This record gives sequence, C-alpha cells and structure tokens, in this order.
Amino acid sequence: MPPTMHCLTFPDRLKRAVIAGGGEFVGLQEGIPPSPAILLFNSPTTGSTLAIPITDLLLTFSDSDFSTAVRTKIAESDAMFADRNVSVKASVLTAMSNTLQQLRNEIDALTRRK
Repeated sequence: MPPTMHCLTFPDRLKRAVIAGGGEFVGLQEGIPPSPAILLFNSPTTGSTLAIPITDLLLTFSDSDFSTAVRTKIAESDAMFADRNVSVKASVLTAMSNTLQQLRNEIDALTRRK
C-alpha cells in the first residue's frame, strides 16, 4: 500500500476504491441498527445507483478487494440492464411519469376554468 494510503480516512479509501473499480462515488449512507451503513456508487454505463453494505467490505482490509467488489457489482448490474435492453433508469422513468401527471392535472385545471 502506498504511504499516502495510511493518511486517508476510511471514506476517502472507499472513494478511491470506487473510482479504481470503475464506479462513480456517490457517498456513504449511515445505517440504522441493525442495518449497516452502505457504500453508494453509480455505474458509469447505466447511471444506476448501486450499494454495498459496509460490513461486506470490512471482511477484507485490502483496497484492491474493495475495488473488486465495486467492479463486480457494476458488472452484475450492467449485465441485468443488457439482458433487459434497458437504457433508462427506472427512477428517471418514474420522475418523468410524475411530471407528465402534474402537467395533465394543470391542463385539466386550466380547461375547467374556461
């Protein structure tokens, strides 16, 4: 491990591991016991936000193992998207649907006023 790694905080180590694993670091979400904290990161291919429980990462102390866990999670997620031919995140579709519904409601309200 390079000498500078000893000076990094645990979140900084996780961020570097996510980047080394090919992901886009989102952050750490604090867990509410008994649920553990989770590491959040995005797949650069699909934009999906993925998570790995911190307890899974603490089973190893190697930063390269953290990166491997991220890389594996991204590969699994990307494969699921490819199998389904999905190109847009479900959350994006939900947000678009909600926006369309709001527009419909506004148009209905305006139409009723006339």
